[in-house]
Amino acid sequence: GRLRTVVRTNITKAYSQAAFASMRDPDVREIMQGVLFSAILDESTTDACIDLDGKEYKIDDPYVNKVTPPIFFNCRSTLVPITIEDEFNESEQVPIKPVGDFGFYELDEKGE
Repeated sequence: GRLRTVVRTNITKAYSQAAFASMRDPDVREIMQGVLFSAILDESTTDACIDLDGKEYKIDDPYVNKVTPPIFFNCRSTLVPITIEDEFNESEQVPIKPVGDFGFYELDEKGE
């Protein structure tokens, strides 16, 4: 089970990083405003993903690198592109902190 979790999480991370890199590609960058954090909301959803769900961030905001899914093992969230054709309302950053050696993040109650 552990191996399956690690493989699934790393495949998701590779996919998410590639998708986000394509959003910042110079050929499409001029039409990109930002990204929307989208979580699957059910009984398995973590507090971190619940708090990030629906938040919008500028495409070039360094904070987006911290919250690009997966943000923990078995994370099912994704970033949805927001183009210049879409309404964009920048959200405040959710306080997070790193977890473990993989660079995943969790909410930080103190904002530290």
